[in-house]
Amino acid sequence: MNNKKIYFRFVEDEDLDDFYRWRNDEVTRKFSFNTEEIPFKDHIKWFKASIINPKRTIFMAINEKREKVGQIRFDRDGNGAEIDINIGSDCRGQGYGTKTIIKGCRIYFNNFEVDYFIAKVKKDNLASRRVFEKAGFKKYSEQSNYLEFRLYKNEKS
Repeated sequence: MNNKKIYFRFVEDEDLDDFYRWRNDEVTRKFSFNTEEIPFKDHIKWFKASIINPKRTIFMAINEKREKVGQIRFDRDGNGAEIDINIGSDCRGQGYGTKTIIKGCRIYFNNFEVDYFIAKVKKDNLASRRVFEKAGFKKYSEQSNYLEFRLYKNEKS
């Protein structure tokens, strides 16, 4: 893995446009469970509800140049949290995905009461599968259109 640094901060209102752009990116849509382009008004509603949702935590990933590279989201449910990650198109393939998952999971495990993370990845999304596996996630189950990966607290990277 490269020597690039990754930092986190909580998502803020100023990140609305970045999230919209990243979510509607062609590659992101191709590998999302909802492949449709999201209208801006719908995105605004989702974003505003997300940043006040007590069961949802979203971090902005920032590189050593203080540039936004992507986001990582955790949705708590009982003893687990489902994880979602999106790296901006101009930052993909540079190791930010793996670093974001590893560091994000470590921070989350240290600050929230969860025992494991769940990542749902479409079967044809080979890049995401590799990134989660590099971050220590193991295949847990296979559904018709996606694989579920898990990372348990006692196995953390």
